[in-house]
Amino acid sequence: MFFKNENITPSKPISFGWNCRWLAVHSEDAEFVAHLLELKILRMAAWNSGISAASNSFIFRRLFVIPALSGWVLILNYQLPDYRSQDVSADHLARISSGIGGGRVCWFSSFSSVSCHAWGFAENGTTKRLYGYSDGRKFFDYGDIDTAEIELNQLFRDDYTADNDADYERLMDERSVFLVAQKWSINPTTISDVAFEPCVGFVAKHR
Repeated sequence: MFFKNENITPSKPISFGWNCRWLAVHSEDAEFVAHLLELKILRMAAWNSGISAASNSFIFRRLFVIPALSGWVLILNYQLPDYRSQDVSADHLARISSGIGGGRVCWFSSFSSVSCHAWGFAENGTTKRLYGYSDGRKFFDYGDIDTAEIELNQLFRDDYTADNDADYERLMDERSVFLVAQKWSINPTTISDVAFEPCVGFVAKHR
């Protein structure tokens, strides 16, 4: 473990997911994932401290790397390399998947203030799906619609017309992100409800 001499008391995992973005990597080894992502580890952190560091420092791009929960290493505040190019972002997810031997890697983003909901996953070294909508426009639409999206029985906002009030109630929003996360990986908004062992993560940044 990084920073073995730091006296950080393990704490019970805390739910997150609202107004943030995160990466979920199917792995039991958070240190390996951090190395794979070329992150610089800054300090160990209990949950409150780590979430606060990642949530309040978009300018400094601090990340909270969370040790494996149910087989998933989570990295809070992880941003894909280029929102302007879905091909670049899809390639990025694919390379992470290859780096863990073809395992599943998922990315999610949820910001209600700009109606942002986005998700994507790669498996076997290939990005299968990447979708993103924010502030009235679609910025990702890569790959085929996945079963998890279909099972939501909701409407993509770019397909919505204002002619039907019933359709409005079925529009995708931040809750859709959490439901897709639950089907693809782990739903971070329910972490506090699960009896996970107390643990310590670490605050990191991109090199």
